Amino acid sequence: MKDGQLDATRLFVEMFGLVLPEKVAEEVVKKDVKLIFDPKTNELVRIIMPFATRSEVMTLTVDKGWVTEASVEDVKLLPGVHRTMFRLEGGDWVAREIVRDVQSGRARFVVNSGDLVWWGNQGRTVADSPYWKRLNDTMLRQLPPADDEMRAAGLEARWFVSPGNHEVWGDPKIEGVLNAVPWLKKFGVTPDNLIYKFDFKGARFIYLWSGKYDYRSPSLWDADRPKYAEQMTQLKQWLDEAKSQGIKKTFITFHYP
Repeated sequence: MKDGQLDATRLFVEMFGLVLPEKVAEEVVKKDVKLIFDPKTNELVRIIMPFATRSEVMTLTVDKGWVTEASVEDVKLLPGVHRTMFRLEGGDWVAREIVRDVQSGRARFVVNSGDLVWWGNQGRTVADSPYWKRLNDTMLRQLPPADDEMRAAGLEARWFVSPGNHEVWGDPKIEGVLNAVPWLKKFGVTPDNLIYKFDFKGARFIYLWSGKYDYRSPSLWDADRPKYAEQMTQLKQWLDEAKSQGIKKTFITFHYP
């Protein structure tokens, strides 16, 4: 986001467009979203923007493309009080513990329910996205390769994700996901199909897509890749198939509850 006012503005229009009509979102971003750049490096360092209510303001702290902290202030009810909503701490420790569990054999692979990145379009490859690069460096590269039993079951790696809304923000073609986790393509994952399944050791693992969060949806589940009804039809087929094959355990993963 260096000298990235135009790109950042477009990103926020898309983000606010999930909860507001597009034209209203554009006006809100132009009027109420403030981007602050370091005068020496021209790097984006802070974002100030509206939050859930008219009197709430969110501040995002940014470091080299990373959102490192998010806090909210209610300027009417609790002026001067900043409630921390998110802080980038402990991620390396969590990654190390997960890798250690897999390396030791306590776990065969990792199941992840999404939101690996803050914004999908900060870089669509492992090399140019600060998020995908960190995930790759701290976890994906550290995990051992799939063993013979996994490969025989069609599993080429030890990490499987159900994409969340943050993965598709600004990256509708999910280039970041497919670049970082290319083995998902083998299960039929494409920009238009974010659901897949596989079987391992007598269990079926199903990954669904719950959507990108849209105010037009009556619930958080606004899936469109494929649509909710199509996913439920596919889910029933996969469950019936598992039952007919004698599979007694099924794990279903998706981002939104």
